[in-house]
Amino acid sequence: QIQDFLEPSSVNPQTALVLVNAIYFKGIWKTPFKEEDTQEVPFNVTEQESRPVQMMCQNSTFRVARVAEDKIKVLELPYASGELSLLVLLPDDISGLAQLENKISYEKLMEWTSPKVMEKKRVKVYLPRMKIGEKYNLTSVLTSLGMTEVFSPSANLSGISSAESLRVSEAMHEAYMEVTEEGTEEAGSADDTEDIQHSSEFEEFRADH
Repeated sequence: QIQDFLEPSSVNPQTALVLVNAIYFKGIWKTPFKEEDTQEVPFNVTEQESRPVQMMCQNSTFRVARVAEDKIKVLELPYASGELSLLVLLPDDISGLAQLENKISYEKLMEWTSPKVMEKKRVKVYLPRMKIGEKYNLTSVLTSLGMTEVFSPSANLSGISSAESLRVSEAMHEAYMEVTEEGTEEAGSADDTEDIQHSSEFEEFRADH
């Protein structure tokens, strides 16, 4: 899915070595969404602007949390392997994404997803089908974290190459994620999955902003 990772200008006659690492992960939902339940609905980009998206929907049993103090909801969508899950963090307010990004940390994530906070409930989930891709130059990020010598003329990379004066000129990172209805029916629990219905029995998790 990641194509043309290296720009033509990133490799020149002075380039001695290029290290590339790629990871591809395709997760199948434990409880898949049904394509026939996906509908086009508005997604609120801001309080004033919305755009149409393909919104997936299902009623099932998931681990979910409502963290009133931080004004967010958390939903765990497990993959069929049983080893990994997708965590969806949803701010209460349409304009709350920036505030959530400022608050999030490893400690906060552990707090929000702890067994004391997350509960298994019957949930009506609305999640947009989406594709997300971004490319980052991590050179300034790594140097700000103290990783400076590897980018300098005094870098010592003799452990991976005998070439002299070898140093890292830049570090690039690109990520791509696609979220769809795809899943394996046999991996889901028949007791957990029900047809889409309007019922007060289900707590709603609507990721429409």
